[in-house]
Amino acid sequence: MASCSISSIKDLNAAIAAQNPFPYPASVSDREIWRDDLPNLNSLNDRIRQVVFQALERSRQGRSALSAIAVTGNPGMGKSHLISTLRHQIQQDDSALLVYINAGQLTDLNLLRYQFHQRVVESLRYAGQGGVMQWQSLAAAIANHAIHAIDPKARTFSPPELIAKLNNHTRAKNQTWVTQLTEGFCKLKPDIADPDIVRGIIWTLSSTEAPYSIKWLSGMAIAPSKATELGLPNRSRDSRDADAWEILMHTLTLISFYYPLIICFDELEAADKSDTGLKRERVVASIIKRIWDTLPRASLERGMVLFSVMTEETWRTKVQALPPGIANYLSKQGEPMQLYQISPDGIVELVRLWLQGFYDHYHLTPPNPVYPFEAGQLRALAREQLSVREILEWCAENFHPVEEDPFEQVEAAFEREQSFPQNRESVLDNGAVAQAIYFGLQRVLGQTIAGVEVESVSDRIQRDRQNRGYIQLTLTTRENGRLSTLGVAILQEMQSKKVEAALKRLVQYETFDLTCGCLIRAYENGIPPHWQASRYLQQFTGERGGQWVDLKAQEILPLIAVWRVYQRRIEYGLRTEQIFEFIAYRKLATENPLLQAIARSTLSRERVKGAKVTPESESVKGINLATSTDRLGG
Repeated sequence: MASCSISSIKDLNAAIAAQNPFPYPASVSDREIWRDDLPNLNSLNDRIRQVVFQALERSRQGRSALSAIAVTGNPGMGKSHLISTLRHQIQQDDSALLVYINAGQLTDLNLLRYQFHQRVVESLRYAGQGGVMQWQSLAAAIANHAIHAIDPKARTFSPPELIAKLNNHTRAKNQTWVTQLTEGFCKLKPDIADPDIVRGIIWTLSSTEAPYSIKWLSGMAIAPSKATELGLPNRSRDSRDADAWEILMHTLTLISFYYPLIICFDELEAADKSDTGLKRERVVASIIKRIWDTLPRASLERGMVLFSVMTEETWRTKVQALPPGIANYLSKQGEPMQLYQISPDGIVELVRLWLQGFYDHYHLTPPNPVYPFEAGQLRALAREQLSVREILEWCAENFHPVEEDPFEQVEAAFEREQSFPQNRESVLDNGAVAQAIYFGLQRVLGQTIAGVEVESVSDRIQRDRQNRGYIQLTLTTRENGRLSTLGVAILQEMQSKKVEAALKRLVQYETFDLTCGCLIRAYENGIPPHWQASRYLQQFTGERGGQWVDLKAQEILPLIAVWRVYQRRIEYGLRTEQIFEFIAYRKLATENPLLQAIARSTLSRERVKGAKVTPESESVKGINLATSTDRLGG
């Protein structure tokens, strides 16, 4: 493979044909809210995110027991994506717990409180920080609090450590341990109305018992034998709606001891009605008002944020049409905040993020981050005021392999030439290396490479009688208006006289109208200090400021291969412009470390000293013989 990291079109097309990473329809489902691989464009609606996290911070500090924020946006503008972004950051920071409520799942007015309670319990089953359930993060906080009350010198255990502890113990030992922690916690918090809720939460730390304890926490009955094992009393089915709200208020109070909580309400738009005729916006408004009316705010140590997203039409024609004052419960700041229309650059970044995971999965590097699209193409779509959803659906419909691969023939010829043994052997041939470098430098004429603009490259110096072919080419560059002419000598010989002859000419800048020089020779082919040539090497790298560039096979072979393709273009049935476009597309010249090192040799001494050398291009080193004899084989 070439040193250039861009993948072949053949491989890219194979991946594109195998999988379409864009969803259709491009809406965020309930489960996708909790996915870690859903792209999160933090810059989109950053102002709203800041307001939400400021509210959570006030809640964490105990300055706000309860707040409500409403956000409006047209369909497809990214309301659910905003919730996903909030969840992703909260999970990373371990800054809060998050509950997601799809209003379409609250369908029965007679069991409204029960259904809402179940949705809260279900949300807390999803992973929080560290990949453990949010229930388990809460349980670990409660357990550590109780452990420290029992033994102030005890260390703090992470949720995974406590989970492992319970998984490795017998049921009897776990029963004793859970009872001790429940009792210890209730001594710390004597106002706790229902110790069984504390017990149920702690049981979530047991992988075996967590499904049963979470089912119980949701208000559902568990088998009597299991209830006895866990020490959790089953409640009457007849009073489950009333009981659910009471359990929920106790649970929210427990959460507030350790975390602020954000409850996100989504999907208020559908026209569905419950069996009593109540619409979604009325259901959500009813739930939110009930939280305001019944949550024991004075008992909360950390507060709660109620976050609702809806269309502008839902807010204007439905929420504001509710009885007077109800809308204020949903948006305490007055008018709801509005989602921004995504910018042209924003949609390019969103598509880049979406495709990044796709190409990483296949271990591919595309020629541009939004391939097979073009950034200008996406910006044009955004300027048409399309929503995020519409643009992503357009991407899903148009994500296809390139119909015509203009470089497929060139790619095949290039790979073939790289595999030829004779081309690998050409690395030791001064003439072949010189012609490949010359060919590569011609492809960067007029471009900036390694901080200098390439003005011209010439091999006429080879015909100079005094040179006798030892300096193979010259490179003229411009740096901040300063012209430099570099003499380049490729020197792979191990005969001392030839090395001496080449270095003798390479230090004669004035004779050959040079301002700087570059010796290209593998470091492993050192120049022993007892050779006469070592004196010229000292002069070259010291007094004359020349650069010794390490010749590495992996850097010169792609240049030799593409030069051979060009030489044999008629045989391969290729056009010159095809090959040149392929070189530009694959960046075989502009990003070749050897050519970059050669161009960097023309930098002023001050720039050379300050130049940052990347691991791929450590080839440029001004080697001083007096300090490098060991490396050079002396």
